[in-house]
Amino acid sequence: LRRRAELAALYAAELAAVEGLVLPRSLAGAEPVWQSYVVLLPASVSRDAVARRLREDGIEATLGTHAVSAQPHYQARARRLSASLRAYETSLSLPLHPRLSDADVRRVASALRAALRGAGEARGADGA
Repeated sequence: LRRRAELAALYAAELAAVEGLVLPRSLAGAEPVWQSYVVLLPASVSRDAVARRLREDGIEATLGTHAVSAQPHYQARARRLSASLRAYETSLSLPLHPRLSDADVRRVASALRAALRGAGEARGADGA
């Protein structure tokens, strides 16, 4: 658990200055287990495009959370919950396991920053 906490702290330091990126945080006095490190991307960025770019760089990043109201079975039955849908659409889970080195975390953070810059440039190029 200590190593996961160290890695989470390193991610936080490496990603703190990324505009629009929401980092996980813990409540005062809480000791999270850091099962995962899930960030929320800016709403203007495609999570799937960022994840694809990371995969191209050899980094596995996945959907960070699900929204029940977005699942086919519930779409007609549940009311749309805007906050959970927003989290579903923008969450990205970054690699986090005890065997990661500090250099690995720095590489993931650097690749994420580059992917976000690329997503911004792509948006600007097509006018979206």
